[in-house]
Amino acid sequence: MAVAARLGANAARIHGKAGWAQRHLNDPYVKQAVRLGYRSRAAIKLVQMDAKLKVLRPGEVALDLGAAPGSWSQVLAERRMDVVALDELPMDPVAGCMFVR
Repeated sequence: MAVAARLGANAARIHGKAGWAQRHLNDPYVKQAVRLGYRSRAAIKLVQMDAKLKVLRPGEVALDLGAAPGSWSQVLAERRMDVVALDELPMDPVAGCMFVR
């Protein structure tokens, strides 16, 4: 059975742009990222991965490819890593990070 058929009249609202925005604003990772001052929810996921795998070590060099908006660069800089962020898109500066466009 198609998703639209299962959801009935609400299918367009739930799967459209407005539905995405509502899901995004209600996402617990988005809320946590906003509360902690990160630029995106991706930072929270990186913090979780590091808590489990312990791969981010102070003093090491990190190359953040496709860096915009810079949330991973924020986490890496907080971990006192040397960060080089690279992206075609513009990105606001991150303290302790060198950005190459």
